[in-house]
Amino acid sequence: MNVEGTYVFNASIAEVWESFLSSDTLSGCVPGVQHFKSTGKDTFSATMRIGISSISGIYSGTIMITDKSYPDSFKMIVNGKGSGGDIRGVATLRFTDRGNETEVILNGEAQIYGIIARVGQRLLGSTSKLIMNQFFNCMISKVGIQGSD
Repeated sequence: MNVEGTYVFNASIAEVWESFLSSDTLSGCVPGVQHFKSTGKDTFSATMRIGISSISGIYSGTIMITDKSYPDSFKMIVNGKGSGGDIRGVATLRFTDRGNETEVILNGEAQIYGIIARVGQRLLGSTSKLIMNQFFNCMISKVGIQGSD
C-alpha cells in the first residue's frame, strides 16, 4: 500500500530536520505510543497500541532514520510485530525551504501481514492516512516550541 502526504511546518528546515531526529519530539507524536527510547544514533525502539476497526493490539518495533542527505531528505524505516501481525513501512521524507516555512513531502510504502491485514483490509488505507496525519499534525505543533522561553 502506498502512502503519501504533504505537510507544511512554520519553521526552518534546520528546526524541522532536528525535530525528526529528537527522541523527545518523536515519542510525544507517535500515535498510541506506550514506550519509546533511543537505542542508538537515529534508531529508536517503540511499543504502541494500534487498532483497525475491531482489531487492536500492542506492537513492538523499531524506527530507523537512514540515507540522510541534509537538508534535502532522509528515509524512515518502521518495523513492528504484534498479536495482529507484522507491519513494515519505508518512507522518504523530502524537505523544501519555502521562506519562513518548510514543506515536507512523504512518499512511502507500508506492508501489513497477519490477521490485521486479512480482517482490516478495506480500512487499511484510511486508517494509515489517519495515523500519519495525527503524527504529522503533532510534529507541526511541536516544532519550534522545544527550548523556547
